[in-house]
Amino acid sequence: MRVFGLQKSIRLLLSGVVLLLASAQTALAAPPKVNHLFPAGGQRGQTVKVTAAGEFSTWPVEIWSDYPGVSVTAEADKGKIAVQLDADAPPGIAWLRFHNGEGASTLQPFVIGTLDEVEEKEPNDAPSNPQQVAPRVVVNGRLQKGGDADGYKVSLKQGETLVAALQAHTQLGSPVDSVMQICEIVERKSLPDVPALVEAYMLQHDHDSCGLDPRLIFTAPRDGDYLVRIFGFPSEPNSSIAYSGAESYIYRLTLTTGPYVIGALPSALPPEGGEIEFTGWNLPSEGLRASIPAAADLPEANLAPPRRPFSAAPAEAGGFAALVRTPYAVAIAAAASSPQNPQPITVPVTVTGQLRDNPDGQAFEFEAAKGKKLRLSVEASSLGFPWDPKLVVTDAAGKLLTEADDVKGARDPEIVFNPPADGKYRVIIRDLAENAALDFLYRLTVEPAEPDFVLTLAADSFTLAADKPAEVTVNVERREGFAEPITVRIASLPEGVTAEEVVSEPSGDSSKSVKLTIKPAGDLAAAKGGPIVVEGRTADGNKVRRATFSVGKPLAAEHSAAWLSVTR
Repeated sequence: MRVFGLQKSIRLLLSGVVLLLASAQTALAAPPKVNHLFPAGGQRGQTVKVTAAGEFSTWPVEIWSDYPGVSVTAEADKGKIAVQLDADAPPGIAWLRFHNGEGASTLQPFVIGTLDEVEEKEPNDAPSNPQQVAPRVVVNGRLQKGGDADGYKVSLKQGETLVAALQAHTQLGSPVDSVMQICEIVERKSLPDVPALVEAYMLQHDHDSCGLDPRLIFTAPRDGDYLVRIFGFPSEPNSSIAYSGAESYIYRLTLTTGPYVIGALPSALPPEGGEIEFTGWNLPSEGLRASIPAAADLPEANLAPPRRPFSAAPAEAGGFAALVRTPYAVAIAAAASSPQNPQPITVPVTVTGQLRDNPDGQAFEFEAAKGKKLRLSVEASSLGFPWDPKLVVTDAAGKLLTEADDVKGARDPEIVFNPPADGKYRVIIRDLAENAALDFLYRLTVEPAEPDFVLTLAADSFTLAADKPAEVTVNVERREGFAEPITVRIASLPEGVTAEEVVSEPSGDSSKSVKLTIKPAGDLAAAKGGPIVVEGRTADGNKVRRATFSVGKPLAAEHSAAWLSVTR
């Protein structure tokens, strides 16, 4: 009896230990947290070994990609992943989400490029020891600590044009306000047995061309070696006056004397497609063109962001053209115009143009009816182009009626214009500082200011647990007096879960926000996690809008694929 009692006690003790270990494991388990990826991009056709900096309570984890031709797997070592890029993957930005049984990380950007890629090698902070790189390359680097400055030596021939473009804060979310300089490297030999003195003489300097990221277009005045130097300050200003750095100060530096595409004209196309011409630097004299097929002939990624740029860059281009499909049958390229000689347009319309040689701006004339409001909006700074557009509306005689610069903290303007009488009006688009350049591209849309609605998500990931359903809060913004019921539903749900649609009424609390509840369709064990897309539609189906959320990067716009996790 004593032996039996002892065995029972041991079993109870062991059972308690197992429960204790299980409880400790559960307490430690948490969703993945990813701060940044390094390198933050790669060349298509390659498999890139990447380190995900962050916190992982469990490993391996799953990684979801929203981009065609991109697949990601976790490797054996914690935080190490392999990103495989198909040879025909379109240049652009893939968004990756890490997830486990406890939840999901925020979306992280990974850039797909076309040029060869190298990693920074320290030490490279002095003019005497820069890292030698080819003139057609992308360097993945970081300003690792305070006082760090990275230098890259490029050999150029007289008359060669080098495009030096940095991606850091605006697209990668790196917390750095970068500065870039191009210097001429000069060696001065004084005595035979004394090492030559290496000096760098600054020729060009840029700080904030593209948001907080610099870009320089440099033509070599003579054959020689040139230094491209990078340093930075915190993107959130503080009291320090010194070069700043940290593990999170990552960047991608494109250096190329080859074709570098920044955009296309037109950069908006009707559903039936059309021909575009690329614009940028080092393009062939005969130009670069592409024929874009009809929207119906293109594969549609159900979970892609609603305004993801359609990438159509030539294989050797260092950049890529951002194209969108316009809802209108007309999308035209701006002709040579001026405030004195406006180009006629018919509303609704999307005009794509380039303030290349005309600092006075470009002007367009349209007819409008009294009391029929129009919305005039510009995309330029939000697309990464380095200028601050201003919109001006006048009557046919040139009398100022209204104007706008920045709207809601953004540098791209928007005007809701109420015509005071039937007649002709003019809209002028110009740079606030009255400058003009090759990369001053824009999209101007003039459309009726009709009642409409916008949906946004209060969060980008949600959790369904055994004792608690997942609740998805959807904020509703009604514009121009929109007063119809909106049926809100989850258009894309993983297997084994269900969610009933809800209605946002024209008045009351539901007019501003609604809540969707996700529950298991049966046994929770059969429920799966995955991406979800929320949409709202009117009763007649004429208006269907996706709910979006911000991904937290200055030039990354919004995404629509939220995440549902199922914990057991």
